[in-house]
Amino acid sequence: MTVIIGERFELNTEPEYILGTGGMGTVYLGVDTQTGQQVAIKQLLGSVVRDRPETLERFAREAEALRRLDHPNIVKVLASVNQPPDHYIVMEYVPGGNLRDYLDEYGALPLRRTLEIALDIADALTRAHRMRIIHRDLKPANILLAEDGTPRLTDFGVAYLSDKPEVTRTGAVVGTVNYLSPEALNGLPFDARTDVWAFGILLFEMLVGQRPFEGETVTARVTAILTRPVPDLTQLRHDVPITVFELIRQMLEKDPERRINSVRRVGAELENLLNALDSPTEVLPSLTAANPGVVSSESRFNTPTNTKLPAFTANASKEDIDVANDSKTRHIEMDMPATDEHPESTDVSQTVLELAASGRRIPVWGMALMALVVVALALVSLLASGLLNPAEADDPEGKIVLPSANDPLRVLIADIQPLSGAAQRDVTRMIVDDLEQRYEIENTHTKLDIVRYSQAIDDQDEALAVANQEQAAVIVWGTYDDSRVLLDVQAGSMALFPTIHFPRASIDRVANVRLEMNNPQTESIAPYVAGVAGMMYGADGNLADWARMIAIIPPDVTLPTVVQSSAANTHCYFQRYMDSPNSAVTCINAAIRAEPGNAILYWLRAMARNRTYLIEFVDELLPPTQLNTLRETVAQDFETAKRLGPDNWVMPLFSHLDGSSVGNRKSNLIIVNNVSEIEVAVSLRSDDWTPLYIRAELAYKSGDIDLAREYIDRALESQPDVTLPYTSALLLALRQGDLVAVHDYVATIVTDFPDYTVSTRMFDVLIGVTIPESLIPGIFSNLVIGQYSAASDIAEQFNGSNSSPGLFGGDETLLLLTGIAECGQGNYARASLAFSNVVNFDRTFSFARLMRASAAGEMGNRERMQNDLDSVRNSAQADILAPYIDAVQTGELSCANVFDLSVLEQYHPDTVIPDA
Repeated sequence: MTVIIGERFELNTEPEYILGTGGMGTVYLGVDTQTGQQVAIKQLLGSVVRDRPETLERFAREAEALRRLDHPNIVKVLASVNQPPDHYIVMEYVPGGNLRDYLDEYGALPLRRTLEIALDIADALTRAHRMRIIHRDLKPANILLAEDGTPRLTDFGVAYLSDKPEVTRTGAVVGTVNYLSPEALNGLPFDARTDVWAFGILLFEMLVGQRPFEGETVTARVTAILTRPVPDLTQLRHDVPITVFELIRQMLEKDPERRINSVRRVGAELENLLNALDSPTEVLPSLTAANPGVVSSESRFNTPTNTKLPAFTANASKEDIDVANDSKTRHIEMDMPATDEHPESTDVSQTVLELAASGRRIPVWGMALMALVVVALALVSLLASGLLNPAEADDPEGKIVLPSANDPLRVLIADIQPLSGAAQRDVTRMIVDDLEQRYEIENTHTKLDIVRYSQAIDDQDEALAVANQEQAAVIVWGTYDDSRVLLDVQAGSMALFPTIHFPRASIDRVANVRLEMNNPQTESIAPYVAGVAGMMYGADGNLADWARMIAIIPPDVTLPTVVQSSAANTHCYFQRYMDSPNSAVTCINAAIRAEPGNAILYWLRAMARNRTYLIEFVDELLPPTQLNTLRETVAQDFETAKRLGPDNWVMPLFSHLDGSSVGNRKSNLIIVNNVSEIEVAVSLRSDDWTPLYIRAELAYKSGDIDLAREYIDRALESQPDVTLPYTSALLLALRQGDLVAVHDYVATIVTDFPDYTVSTRMFDVLIGVTIPESLIPGIFSNLVIGQYSAASDIAEQFNGSNSSPGLFGGDETLLLLTGIAECGQGNYARASLAFSNVVNFDRTFSFARLMRASAAGEMGNRERMQNDLDSVRNSAQADILAPYIDAVQTGELSCANVFDLSVLEQYHPDTVIPDA
């Protein structure tokens, strides 16, 4: 399809016009209709703008930086076009490829050519620094090469513009790990010297075909950057003068105070070095040559300088290049800046580099200690920025129609394959039957849809592809023989969780598990299925459904054996969380030791520790000092999760219930969430009732019942599938005297949520202690059908267990409901006492006075009845309660039938539409 953007530029989105794709968007070959010249048009993906709004600011920042610079060695920007929802940058088209392509294709460059390219880059960077712009992502992929071989610096998407506010949080790390300076890795303040460091890495790589600090993992590379000296170039390449190595060594000083302090100085040194050479200038070959992979003996790339080096190669994997079509030869890297670009370039042996390295020797113990301290600090900064495990650059899942938030999650069970010689048996059916029995028949509120997939799956990649195609959140596949069954329980499509901002790999490592079953008829994988789903919900920021997954894990099952899985400790945590939070902490500690930078693990530990804290707080068994220490560890874990996780991950914002160690502990249990953070959570998860519910609770605690009701009403708009928000809305309506709304909420609870224990189990996961809100749905359900004794029995659980006051004044309301249950049993004196206790708690609770008036009338105490009715008539709720005052006066409405829907219906205006 061809369109005109900005009333000037022709954009053709057919595949043959794509120059490059990546996590941020796509670059197309376009045409300037005014000049007829080819242009490169960078289009930002709409999904990126939606999921990462800060990217739009970075996109605009790049266009502004390029427009300001106007330098022959910097890609020129011709226009920026905003046609919501689409955003474009139109740039000059540089058809010669990029430096990454050349290094991959040909390896190390000749010395003179390296210095010539470097001098042009230094000139471009000098211009940028003079304009107070720091590039921050200098690397081969961001250096384009024109057909004449001259370089063009590009990709200023994460550049720092001194006169513009930052789009990353304080202390965040931006750039590409392999080229980041030590101060950047540590999240410390930076200046132009961070570009000098990256420039030094680039120079080394052009001369050797390999970066100076390598390792098989990102952690190993970070360790090398922070602790190892620069390898001696003169030992790796004999035609490199000591003066060149000395320049690079000064550019790669780990202490920025000792590093060359300006690119201008680097450029001056490069010019001096070039002048000292007497070999002729060489010309780079074109990647569009007939046989770009074949280098003739006369080629400037057939340099003899590498022939005497220790055995190593520079056979980095190549980008796919279509040499038959000039419009497709340039592969433009569009990955997010956090991408660890070209991680496969590790062919140069680190051992060889270490042997060639120079510098003062450090004792082994000293080096180890320094490495531990320095690297640990850097990894914290890296993990906080998501650079250690960069997100997938491209979305392999394509466009799918996402289910709504309340739709069940699909669990796909692929056909379990028999190995050669195994007797045929329907292992798949055994597994499906077990999961269906536990998650669809015995428990109908799991939100898990067990589906059999008729085909076999051979590996994890195929499993993920099938999960994406079938929109499955969890996928199970495997093989069996006559003695055992091997199963993989694997996280499925992340597209089902639109607010997951973690790299997929970081979730897979703590979720995916391989299991060995000896008897699929007696063993169950159900806990692992719920655990994988719970991990996905946790990464997504869905607190309620995370709690639901833990609540549905069956406690008494025979488990298969975990084999070859780093997620074993995570699943141990999920399976022990309810019965023994301390054991769950032990499990998650092991997971953290294996992966110390995973924010989700710290949040999981915080939740288990917080549950332990609440139980101990209410039981009043721990001394205050131990209790306070436990509280501090909880707070530290929440803060660590917040620091390491993505900015838009809401779980650490849902802080925790807390208490005071003075006075009556039960009366001091509070929520300590920060209002501003919860409002951020509301904005990030606008369709989720949970943050709205917590915000309503905070408003209630501040004394603003009207604001609390407003947030609860917004929470109900998302149609929650549990009773909790409806119950809290009901409590607020009672406080406001809005019995019309009470009628509607009671009807919703009774009709739509017959199993009130779902909320109770979820409360148990999150809190571990009994609070009124966890009991009230059951009490209401029994009061409505006239089961007053059963309602009283439920209310008694509050006093008979490790209970604590509720969130929305639930303790007063529990007393109120206890009084109504006593009325229904004819125990009016006990009912009156309960109502009096409520009034003593809150003298503005007019509905409680109305109920006490009814109880007094039933006991023949007309004076008390009249006094209470007069108090209600003189209250702020007199108008809304007026019909009920008269009904109590006449006996039509009583404390025994107040929740009888047929009675309440008489006072329900026909014009009122139920909220739910």
